[in-house]
Parts: sequence; C-alpha cells; structure tokens
Amino acid sequence: MLLPVGRARVSMVDVRDIAAAAATLLTGPPGRGEVHELTGPRALGYAEAAEELTAASGREIRYLDVSEDEARGAMLGAGVPAWAVAARLQLYATYAAGEAETVTGALRELTGRPPLPFGDFARSLAERIRALPAPGAAEAAR
Repeated sequence: MLLPVGRARVSMVDVRDIAAAAATLLTGPPGRGEVHELTGPRALGYAEAAEELTAASGREIRYLDVSEDEARGAMLGAGVPAWAVAARLQLYATYAAGEAETVTGALRELTGRPPLPFGDFARSLAERIRALPAPGAAEAAR
C-alpha cells in the first residue's frame, strides 16, 4: 500500500455494514432528514490495517507512507485518470489532517449491532489476497 497519509487513523467501515444500514433505512419508517455518519468500531492506521491483512491472509502486506508527488506518479503510472488522482489526493489529505478518525454509534443505532471489526473484513478477503500474483511476477514473466 502506497499512500500519502502518514500516521493518519481512519474509522474504516465495512461495506456490509453500509448495506445493513441502508436496508434498515430503506425498509423502515420514513426518516426526518437525519444524517447518519457511519464508521467502523475503531480508527486504525494503515500500518495496522496492513498487519491485519497480513495476519488474515498469511501474505505480507506493508504500508509505505509516500509523498503526495510519489503517490500521484504511482497512480498516473498505473493508468488512473488525472481527475481520479486529484480526487483521491484530496481524500487522502483529509485523512492526513485527522478528519476521518471519528468513531460514531450510528451503525449500532440503525442496525442494533456493533460495526464489524476490520479483522472480519480482512478475513473475508484472505483467499483473494492469497490468489494475487506475487509482487514483481509480471516483470519476471517478461
């Protein structure tokens, strides 16, 4: 993982939790225009996320903090459109500024259960991570 976020902590929310909250809101009584800030159960840094992905998959995942310019170059080099690079860099800047650390109780309030831990997400991806080609495999095949 190459990201320009430093030691930012992010309260990452599992997509399954977003779906559960959406289902609750769409099938329940009409709301009154409330805003529900959905978050995971804790804010974690990208190095911690990499450790949990490694533990779940048995495959080494590392986080490398890079400069914004390095991240821009890597994304552009991988074929990401310039507009998407700009949007992602703006998002990462909000992370680095600490604006994604907040943890709320919105998921529990909406669904009646706590948000899924990041480790559950990591375990759900473990098989797919193990199936990815080894880093440098494409260059070695040439």
